[in-house]
Amino acid sequence: MTSNSEATRLLRDVSGRVRETFHHDRAILSYGDWFDRVLADPAPNLRSAPQYIRDVFDHFGTTTRSLPHGDVRRFSLFDAPWSGGEGRVAGQEHVQNELYRLLANFARDGKVSRLIVLHGPNGSAKSSLLGCVQGAMETYSHTDEGAVYSFAWIFPSEKIVKGTLGFSDRAASAPTKEDSYAHLTAEQVDARLPCELRDHPIFLLPRSERADLLQRLRDERRLPDDFVVSRYILEGDLSPRDRAIYDALLLAYDGDHAEVLRHVQVERFYFSHRHGTGLSTVEPQMHVDAEARQITADRSVANLPRPLQTVPLYELSGPLVAANRGLLEFSDLLKRPPEAYKYLLATSEEATASLPQFKVGLDAVLIASTNEKYLEAFKEHPDWMSFKARMELVRVPYLLRFSDEIQIYERQITSTTVSKELSPHVVEVAAMWSVLTRLKASDASRYGEPVRSIMKRIQPLEKLRLYDDATVPDWVAATDARRLLAAVKQIRDEHRNDTYYEGRLGASAREMRTIILNAAHHPEYRCLTPLPVFDELRE
Repeated sequence: MTSNSEATRLLRDVSGRVRETFHHDRAILSYGDWFDRVLADPAPNLRSAPQYIRDVFDHFGTTTRSLPHGDVRRFSLFDAPWSGGEGRVAGQEHVQNELYRLLANFARDGKVSRLIVLHGPNGSAKSSLLGCVQGAMETYSHTDEGAVYSFAWIFPSEKIVKGTLGFSDRAASAPTKEDSYAHLTAEQVDARLPCELRDHPIFLLPRSERADLLQRLRDERRLPDDFVVSRYILEGDLSPRDRAIYDALLLAYDGDHAEVLRHVQVERFYFSHRHGTGLSTVEPQMHVDAEARQITADRSVANLPRPLQTVPLYELSGPLVAANRGLLEFSDLLKRPPEAYKYLLATSEEATASLPQFKVGLDAVLIASTNEKYLEAFKEHPDWMSFKARMELVRVPYLLRFSDEIQIYERQITSTTVSKELSPHVVEVAAMWSVLTRLKASDASRYGEPVRSIMKRIQPLEKLRLYDDATVPDWVAATDARRLLAAVKQIRDEHRNDTYYEGRLGASAREMRTIILNAAHHPEYRCLTPLPVFDELRE
């Protein structure tokens, strides 16, 4: 047994590391200190959500894959390096590049004006793609270059500030670490109200002053020439509750803006999907994406200064609120009745959420997923054209390369997961069979000779190998092989505009994993071989 002294020492060591991590991660700044950082390095401190996520893509870097249909850029974040590759996305480089292109467009336009919709068959990695982006955002936000800030209101106790209204009567001065309330201890604070929307601290500067500041940074070339200041930074405003607090403080201090800023505590936050910090998911069964409730009579604000106790204050909640400054995922969006997401027409274009009491400004990238069945049905809906104008459709088909498909099963199917000895080639056979079910016969008439004659004769397995590693069928003459290889991209794109494109139908990796795991329990086989897998396929 572990001795009490050893247990005490171990707990002390753990507590010390927790304390060290806490102080390293929880960057608390006065408004003046944060403003110093903005002046020193404006661009990363003035990023909008699409600019931030684009920088996440860039942070993890890219590699170039040489494939039979040409070189393609792969973003390394989809290899999930933060988890040792757990949750990585095999293939799908076209989708990765489409996402990056759209983020770059949003950043260049200075606003998010579209709802990105990933559509494809069930099990084509739509959720996995978004999971990698969310995991990358969480990891990047813990780096120095990924720092992102919001703020809270600090109201000191009467022991710290004496005055008839609980406000100080100090002369106006720039709030610094020494005279800001940001660094008071818990015992010295009567109330702390964090901004639920995690609004950008720049909103505490009036718009006119904000515009002058940004122009000055541009004139002094502190901002890169290609940096586009987003509409969110230029025109954004405090949330209704924070605006009410700001106005009440400004009134109480007779317009002394410096005194108002003394109550501001700027705090770094970290993206977290689990805790709903800048990342959130709306499931199909959820119907309320943002709501507000009045908290003026709530005990949590009982210790606010008297002038604020008479101001109507509201508490915001919901996925739209949780995802502000980051990314909001709508899982299986079109499973909900159309009336449930009509608000997205305005939200995706104006970056606002309309509540009964007021409008809330948002800065978030909105990405939805749906399968082809629901998308095709929605195209018949009377509102389809209105939504289409505000959507960016990104197709996510099944994989068509055997080498990519096998990577999925190699991680998921092992001797440990099947609890049985695994014979060679089980995952290879499963991956090959999956891809074969997805391929479509080519229309030879679309090609000139000699490719036309080859496509008339080519068999499914030969087409699989052509896609996979540019292996040409043995019966193709050497002179014709070069023409065939030059046409691989055309062959892959042949069905791109068809309703039933290549990669829409067939076995999904999710289905194949279930089949393999079921085959592992086959009573007639002592180990898992391709034979029980084929037995399960017949079933």
